[in-house]
Amino acid sequence: MPAAQDEHPTLYRKLEAGLQSRFSLILALVFVLALSLRLIYLNQMDRGIYFNILKMEGTDCFLFWKWALEIIEKDSLGSGVYHQSPLYPYFLAAIFKIFGANFYIPRFLQMALGSITCVMAALLGRRAGGPVAGLLAGLFAAIYGPLILYDGAILRTNLITFINTLVILLMFRIKDRPGLIRGLILGMVYGLAILAMENILILIPGVAAWAWILKKGAGWKPVARLFVGIALGTAMILGLLVARNVKVGAPVLAISSRGPLEFISGNVPQSPGVGWAIPENAERMLQASAGKMTGVIWEVLKENQEDPGWLVAHQFRKFFAFLNSYEFPNNISLYVERRYVPFFRFPWPGFAVALSFSLIGMAAGLKRWRELFPLYAYVLLYALATVAFYILARFRIPLVPALIGLAGLGSAVILREILERKVLRGIAWLMLAAGLIVMNRPSPADRLIVGDYQNLVRFHLISGQPERAKEILQEGIARTRQILAEKDSAEYRFRLARLLLLFGAPRQVILPEVDHALGLHPPLYLKLSLDSLRGQLEQAK
Repeated sequence: MPAAQDEHPTLYRKLEAGLQSRFSLILALVFVLALSLRLIYLNQMDRGIYFNILKMEGTDCFLFWKWALEIIEKDSLGSGVYHQSPLYPYFLAAIFKIFGANFYIPRFLQMALGSITCVMAALLGRRAGGPVAGLLAGLFAAIYGPLILYDGAILRTNLITFINTLVILLMFRIKDRPGLIRGLILGMVYGLAILAMENILILIPGVAAWAWILKKGAGWKPVARLFVGIALGTAMILGLLVARNVKVGAPVLAISSRGPLEFISGNVPQSPGVGWAIPENAERMLQASAGKMTGVIWEVLKENQEDPGWLVAHQFRKFFAFLNSYEFPNNISLYVERRYVPFFRFPWPGFAVALSFSLIGMAAGLKRWRELFPLYAYVLLYALATVAFYILARFRIPLVPALIGLAGLGSAVILREILERKVLRGIAWLMLAAGLIVMNRPSPADRLIVGDYQNLVRFHLISGQPERAKEILQEGIARTRQILAEKDSAEYRFRLARLLLLFGAPRQVILPEVDHALGLHPPLYLKLSLDSLRGQLEQAK
C-alpha cells in the first residue's frame, strides 16, 4: 500500500513535496509579507491617538516610556521591587541608548521581532502538520490583525509573544537531540521569558511532563543532562535579577509587585474579572497577606468562603470571556485605532478564526499528542494562567502564535480532505470552522468602553481640539441611549452615568441613571461601583 501511494502520489502529497523543498523560501516570504504589512501600519500610525506616547499619560505605554528614560538617564537599577516585570523597560532603554528616544525606531524593531514571530508560527505549523500547515500558519500569522496592532504598541506584549514562542519552538527542536548545551540555551530563553512576564512559570509542570515523554525515547541520561542545562541557563538569567535585588535591598527572588493585586482584581465579587479594576477591599487584602501571592490566594478564598460556588462560576465566566473574539481593550484599543488608521479598516482575521481552526487542529493532532506535547501544554497552561487572573485582549496575544500553529494543522486537514477527493468530509470540517467563527462574535453592543472614550477625549483636548472631544462624548452618550432603548441593563445605565459625568452634565441628570441601575439588581461589583459614584455625586452637592 505505501508503495502504491509513492507511485501515484495524491495532489496533496505533491503539494507537500513541492513546499518541503522550498520551505526556506516560504519562511522568507512570510517574513517579508509580515514586515511589509507592519510597515504600512507604521506609516499610517501617526493618524491615530496612540502614536505620540507623551499624550498617553496614565497608561502603561507612558509608564514604560518614562521608565526606560529613567534607566538611561537616572538610575539603571531602580529601588525596591520592580513595579512590573522588568525585561521590556530594559529592552526599550537599550533601544533609546543606541538610537535615541523617538516614536519610530522602537516600533520598527518590535515589528521586525513580530515578523520573526510569524516565521516561528510557520515553523510550529510545519511541526504540527507538515509544510502545507506551516505555510498556512505563517500566512495567517502575518495577516493576523491584533498581532500587528500590538507589534506597534509600546507595551511588553510584543516581546513576551516573541520569547514565549521561541521557548516552544526550542522545545520542539531539542526533543530530537536532548543535551546539556541545548538545555542551557532553552533555559536562558526561559529565564528571559520569566523576566518578561512571570506567568510563564506555569509552564514548569508542562516541562516536567515533557521530560517524562522524552525519557521514553532518549533515555534518562540525555534527558537529565538536558534538564541540568535548563536549570543552569534559567539560573544564569535570574541571577541578574537576584544580584540587582540584593544590591537595592529588595526580596531576593521578587520580580514585580503587581502579581498579588492582579490576582485580587480578578477573583473577588467586587471586581468583574474582565477588564482592569481595583476593588475597594484590595488594600486591606494586600496588607493582611503582606503582599505575598500565597497569602493573597488565601485571602481570596476567605473572601469567597460564604459562597465558594461563586468563585468556581466566576472562573467559567472568565474562561468564556477569554474565548470570545472581542478584543477587550486596555491601554490601546483595536476598535479605536480602526477609526483613525485606514490600515485597520480592512477586515484582518482575528481571534475567532484562530480559535476555530486551532480547535480542529487540536482534534486532528490528538493521536500524536506526545509529539505535539509542547504546543498542547503551552496552550492549555498559558490559557489557565490568564483565566486565573483577569481577561484582557493583550494578555492572550502571547498564546496566538501557538494557536496559529495548530490552526495551520486544522486548515491543512481541510485542504487535504478536499484535494484527496474526500470533499464532503472537507466541507463538513469547513462548515464546523465557519459555525464556530459565527458563534464567536463580539458580545458588547458597543465595542468602545468608557475608558476608550476617556482616552479619545483626553487626546483631542491635549491636541487643542475641544469641539472634537465634545462630539465624541455626545456620540458615546447617544450610542449608549440607543442600546438602552433596545434593552435595559444596569451595566449600560452605569456606563451612561459615567459618560454624562465626563460630559459635565448636572448631578440631577446623572443621579436618576445611577438609581435606575441600582434598581435593576446589578451584580455586587457593579453595585459597589454605582454606590461609589452615587456617593461622589452626593458629595458634589
